[in-house]
Amino acid sequence: MPERKTIQAYLTAVEEQIRWKRARPMVALELKRHLEDQRDAFAEEENSPEEAERLAVEEMGDPVTVGTELDRIHRPRSAWGIFVPVMLSLAVWLGFRVYQHWGVSYLADYYAPRWGGTIVLALGAMVLLYFLDYTLFGKRPLLAAGLVTAAVFGRPLLEVTLPSFSYTHSLGDYLPLLLPFAMALAIYALREKGTRGLAACCVLGLAPTLPWIALGWMQMLWPTLLCNTALLMLAVKSGWFGGQKRNWLLVAGYALAALGAILLALTVLTGGAPHSLIDAVWRAQGGKDDYAVYSKRFVRELLSNARLVGAADMPKEWENPAQWQESLHWILDFAHYDDMLFAVLANFGWLGFLAVQAPMAVLLAVGWRTCRRQTAVLGRLLASAVLLTLTWQAAAYVVQTMTGLLGWKALLTPFPYPLLSDGGTALVVDCALLGILLSVFHSSSIVREDSRGRAFIPRKTA
Repeated sequence: MPERKTIQAYLTAVEEQIRWKRARPMVALELKRHLEDQRDAFAEEENSPEEAERLAVEEMGDPVTVGTELDRIHRPRSAWGIFVPVMLSLAVWLGFRVYQHWGVSYLADYYAPRWGGTIVLALGAMVLLYFLDYTLFGKRPLLAAGLVTAAVFGRPLLEVTLPSFSYTHSLGDYLPLLLPFAMALAIYALREKGTRGLAACCVLGLAPTLPWIALGWMQMLWPTLLCNTALLMLAVKSGWFGGQKRNWLLVAGYALAALGAILLALTVLTGGAPHSLIDAVWRAQGGKDDYAVYSKRFVRELLSNARLVGAADMPKEWENPAQWQESLHWILDFAHYDDMLFAVLANFGWLGFLAVQAPMAVLLAVGWRTCRRQTAVLGRLLASAVLLTLTWQAAAYVVQTMTGLLGWKALLTPFPYPLLSDGGTALVVDCALLGILLSVFHSSSIVREDSRGRAFIPRKTA
């Protein structure tokens, strides 16, 4: 048709075939550059400007066919492999809460609105960040990284100056979960600065630890230091800071600092702290035995007597079945953010233990597989930061349960199992991280990088 013999008309016809509106500017921009190059080539062959433009458009092919093919390629990634496990995990979270409190007179008046509000807030944070253009974080990456780091640094100071803060809001306790996100942004901003940029990332990553060490809270921070180490290793291996061997020495130094933080956390926690669940069972049985010895023995016996399905068998040395049933009841009632998997294993068996973790296992498997396909540096860094955080949360929590370390609270991780254990603030933070991950996957096909390697999504064709 005559109206399609110009570049602009051709672009309009192509854009009409693309259903994802956010993809249209990117497609039009790239097609326009290609058509203009072709037009200039034809013009050099002594064709008139109008004829050169017509030939360039004709060579490109039918705009409807081209637009249909581009629509197939550039569709938003719905990431059902992430969405479905998230919804299943939240359903398990809500179901377990209801099962715990079934029969409580104020279940509908108090707990239900509280749980419903928590889930709505968590999903709201995830959806908001999902539809956000994640490349906006790359516009001022150092500013965003600095704000997160400053917030983590200031949390212990706020505790000292305003002691009531810890009793009114626990968000600050979960801010360390955002440190890998901040490290990813710092790496993105400084990746072309060579060894100096890498050193600045290391300093930024270690800076928040100082006040936490001073207050003996290092166990809240060291797991994220390990995630940061993995991100730095990814950056050096990818050559983003250059190919100097001394870069690996810097990363090794950071890893040693993280190891020192681990040892310090273990020193602080020597002797253990009473765990709410085991302490409740211990008290229910009279509190006669030494608590530390009792907690180890109780966890070991319960793990060895767990069934494939159903409540765990009573240990041989126990003579009172009623007392064992009472203990299982206490385990279920007192299961909170740090012992939920333990309660599931005790009351529902190994299949229940594995079933409640299946959604998160699928989510992480799909997430890591999709992360490897990210071509934009910013997308790969942010996706890796989120997945490292969630992977560590889940793996450390399971190991902590399986090795009987519940009596030494927060030895491996102070954070709950993602999307599953009690703890509304942690649920919101984890869902926010998942929103960032989904945003990366959702926009991966239309994100481009300019000549300086900065990620962006084209907004216009000119």
